Amino acid sequence: FGNLILTCDTVFSQNVMVELLRDGTTIDIRNFQEVVNYERLLPGDYQLRLIFDENEDGEWTTGELHSLRSPENMIYFEGSVQVKSKWDKEIDWRFKD
Repeated sequence: FGNLILTCDTVFSQNVMVELLRDGTTIDIRNFQEVVNYERLLPGDYQLRLIFDENEDGEWTTGELHSLRSPENMIYFEGSVQVKSKWDKEIDWRFKD
């Protein structure tokens, strides 16, 4: 197993979720923090995204044409994150102004 340590350089004024994906499948979703630790991950490539959880239901909400509601915004980490066995992978996610 390997570990992933995600550090973000900002604070958000709204509810934000961090989602960890592998092969398009959600592995973990949790509330945003400046440092997020994922322990005992299987080796492989992972993706990260932030979900701006406007309705605070703990998941990404799609849009609805009938009520003209847009889907909740997401930000993807560029590229994939490779986790290796017996390694700690540290990621600093910097947001552009």
